Amino acid sequence: MYVARPELVYHQLATYTDTAHAWMLASELAGAYSLEPDGAEGMHGRAALTSPELLRSFFNRSRATCHKARGRRILDHFVGGARSPKEAQIAAMLALPRRLGGYGIRGVVLNQQIDLSPEACAVAKRGYVEGDVFIESLRHNIEYDSDEHHLGNEAHDRDTRKANALRMMGVELTSLSKGQLHSWLEFDILATAIDQELPFHKRGATPAIRAKQYALWHQLLFDDTDTR
Repeated sequence: MYVARPELVYHQLATYTDTAHAWMLASELAGAYSLEPDGAEGMHGRAALTSPELLRSFFNRSRATCHKARGRRILDHFVGGARSPKEAQIAAMLALPRRLGGYGIRGVVLNQQIDLSPEACAVAKRGYVEGDVFIESLRHNIEYDSDEHHLGNEAHDRDTRKANALRMMGVELTSLSKGQLHSWLEFDILATAIDQELPFHKRGATPAIRAKQYALWHQLLFDDTDTR
């Protein structure tokens, strides 16, 4: 039996697709989830099949036709390690450069382990926490709350402890609900506010860039890439 390696599978599937679908294909291979209609929330957890480094290495070592393939253009900015499609979508919009429809925010890491001080440990009741979408260059963490109105008391208490511990560590927090993510106006306001914290991008986005950002947002969330 011969089985194609994940990097080759990505190249074949992403050759003729757009930026949004290429990112989501890479995320399913280099993330900790797999889409499964019968699974919880339409997916189930599993170990990553590849990594951003292996994907880049595959394209860099391949023939020129492969090196220039459309799927290659996202890999210099690709962020692996997503635990859900929503995390992957948020990372794509933040990390991709403006020319590809993103906000060009550098240093985006998914599920980053953040070690806590003794005082923060006492608050969080654990030695470390993980940031959903952590921007290392800004020490800014985005927490995605898909079911914020359905949390039990225990889950709500855990999330509150985590937020307080992160603030004690000097990490700025932004909470992003599913409703905010699915509203272009609200998501753009939040993403632009984070973008303005960066030392670059001094010039505002042009109308052409704004159109690309909206198009990427729409493709990621509503053009057959959206899941729960």
